[in-house]
Order: sequence, then C-alpha cells, then structure tokens
Amino acid sequence: METKVIASKKFTLQLRDLLRGGIMAALTAALVVIQKVIETGEMSFNWKQVAMAAIGGGVGYLLKNWLIEPAKVITTVSGNNAKVDTVEANIKEAV
Repeated sequence: METKVIASKKFTLQLRDLLRGGIMAALTAALVVIQKVIETGEMSFNWKQVAMAAIGGGVGYLLKNWLIEPAKVITTVSGNNAKVDTVEANIKEAV
C-alpha cells in the first residue's frame, strides 16, 4: 500500500494548483467558444475574447486557491476501498 501525504499551507500555491489553473483556463476558453457558437449559430472566433476568458478563468482559480482554501493535509492511497478505509481510520485516530 503506497500512501502519499501532501501538506497544503494557507496562502501558498503548489505545482498541482498551477496545473489545475491551466486546465480551468482551457475549459473556460472552450466554454466561451461553445457559448458563442450556440448564440450566433456560426463558428467564428474572437481570439481576444477567448484569451481574456482563459486568463480570467485561470487567474480566478488560482486566486480562489490562494485566498480561500484553508490549510490542509491531503493523503492519497493507492489500492482498493478497504485500504482507504484503514488509512482513514488511522488518520481519524491520530487527529
């Protein structure tokens, strides 16, 4: 059973936050394009609007993680649900 523990302190950003911010930027831009296609009925791109939506989505996600997320410890366990339940019980006992 492999257990990985990640400490996430308040007012910090980690690599996974930046990667998820990039994913949010791409998804936001894609959703803006889809919305415009549905709204106008034609496939035309306003690249400035798409870029601004991407920047807004990515920066918004990073600000949310930086300002609002509390300090936490994230534990990941590879294996089945029984292993996860065991680790969960051990953590609750330790806390």
